[in-house]
Amino acid sequence: LAPGGSFTFNVCYLPESIGSDNGMAVICSSAANASGSDSDCSIPGMVGHEVPLMADAINPRLEVYPLSCNVNFGKVQVEGESAQETIILRNIGNGDMQISSIGLLSDMPQLGFSIVEIVPDPSTWLDGVYTLTENQSVDFITINVKYDPVVAGPNTNYLVISHSDKNAACLGQDAGAQYPDMFINLYGTSESNSPPVAVAKSPVNTPAGQFGSLTRTVNVGSIIDLDGTASYDMDEDINTPIAEDDVV
Repeated sequence: LAPGGSFTFNVCYLPESIGSDNGMAVICSSAANASGSDSDCSIPGMVGHEVPLMADAINPRLEVYPLSCNVNFGKVQVEGESAQETIILRNIGNGDMQISSIGLLSDMPQLGFSIVEIVPDPSTWLDGVYTLTENQSVDFITINVKYDPVVAGPNTNYLVISHSDKNAACLGQDAGAQYPDMFINLYGTSESNSPPVAVAKSPVNTPAGQFGSLTRTVNVGSIIDLDGTASYDMDEDINTPIAEDDVV
């Protein structure tokens, strides 16, 4: 190595358990100011220069609630109803973990999913990254997602979380199955509430024609009973009142 010259080398740290580790890198040289002893080097005339190595092994673990990573918004009426669900992120491991982004896989508005709020607000994250500490009782991220469908039918989207947990996995999956991005399944069913169809038929035991029609002569002011039990609702929505007998 010429005077004023330099060289570099890499040291790899692969811990097998959580905790602090110490080691030593020994550089053998003929430098007059080298520390150590001849026993550190196998080359005659060389002495060792000791470089202390220290590191901490950590194992952050990302927990997503719901644990199954599936969020069901249920059945929601198109245009008039919406549903919201909250997803919580915690670090249940050892050591800090970084969350670098949270967003929807698809931004198609017709799917009906949108992020209402993320707390803490990503605009306050340092350099766009939030450090999630292991103090899970007070340090966590909440994500409020809204399902407001515009067309009838089943809809699916994914909430995507970019993180630093190399062992991340949803419940029932192998460790590392969702690194560096975890996918949270969002799904719901949207329905249109069609108006009910009213069908008036003759009361029981009253002679009637086709389709329940009844023809008879009545005086002005007379009461006619109409049986409405044949009325129906095409989408069978639970919010539509059940047809009942009425008196005209």
